[in-house]
Amino acid sequence: MLQNCLDLRLVQLSAVMIPLDKVYMVEADEKVDDKLVQNMLEHNYSKFPVYEKSKENIIGFVKTKNFMEFDLSNPTTIREGKIINEATFMSMR
Repeated sequence: MLQNCLDLRLVQLSAVMIPLDKVYMVEADEKVDDKLVQNMLEHNYSKFPVYEKSKENIIGFVKTKNFMEFDLSNPTTIREGKIINEATFMSMR
């Protein structure tokens, strides 16, 4: 029984995906400040997609815990903070 719970071959990718327009994302050149950190905490996820110029151009993701290391009194961008992790993309075919 447990084996079927973990068998991802039986799961349609579209059944577990959130539509792109409903996903909270951050822009790579966005300043890390109190407002950004508060928005991320309110969304209550541990990881967020990072995009460049357009929300269709996802370049990676950031972990919420990485923002705890930032000096918010001296804002820098997400890109400058070098906390963007490489994303893995899956085909819906």
